[in-house]
Amino acid sequence: MLPATPTKNAIVIGVAAAFGQEIILRLAEDGYNVSAVDKDTSSLTSSGKCINLINIERTDQPKLAALFAALKQIDLLVINVPLTLADTRFVDITDDQFAAAMHYFFFDVVAANQIAYPYLVNGARIVHVSSKGFLGAWGGAHTIAASAALVAYTRSLSLELTERDITVNTVAPDFVGSKWDQTNARTKVANAVAFFAAPNNGVSGETLLVDDGRSLRMTESRRRTPY
Repeated sequence: MLPATPTKNAIVIGVAAAFGQEIILRLAEDGYNVSAVDKDTSSLTSSGKCINLINIERTDQPKLAALFAALKQIDLLVINVPLTLADTRFVDITDDQFAAAMHYFFFDVVAANQIAYPYLVNGARIVHVSSKGFLGAWGGAHTIAASAALVAYTRSLSLELTERDITVNTVAPDFVGSKWDQTNARTKVANAVAFFAAPNNGVSGETLLVDDGRSLRMTESRRRTPY
């Protein structure tokens, strides 16, 4: 007997960035028909699964709209914008750098959501993959600010889409290129995306830290410092 053809459509935008490969493979394993989108997908593999690699720049709104219309229905939208921490002091960040960061890590995400909205089925899932930058970090205040904006936006959007039972959540891993950015950690990020994509998980508007508890342990260690 031939395997059943997937009936649910997942679109993953930003697949050439960190975590993209792991995410599309996990979603295909979960039975999605995956459209994997980025400017250049040549570095990715579909491994014979139901993954369609599509070369579209994620800022090309007309082409994204045409893709969404061709699919007719979207059950899961994943927008992957992981963050590499910039070793740049606030006083050295130019206005153009700040604007570029806000566009890349925030405004373009909002635009993709708006374009996808008419094609999202009732009960669809939206998952943003960003970083733990919203907690703050030394250097790169422009990218950190964009990460924090996405977290607040996720909460607000989840409220607006409740009437259609559409959930919106964010996965927040460690910074790309840090010593913790390892293969097994990237798999855990994909698992977190799959959790938010699952039906009836009762979660919306939340940001899930995927850092093996490191942020928590740092807080606890300060509490234990002798007075």
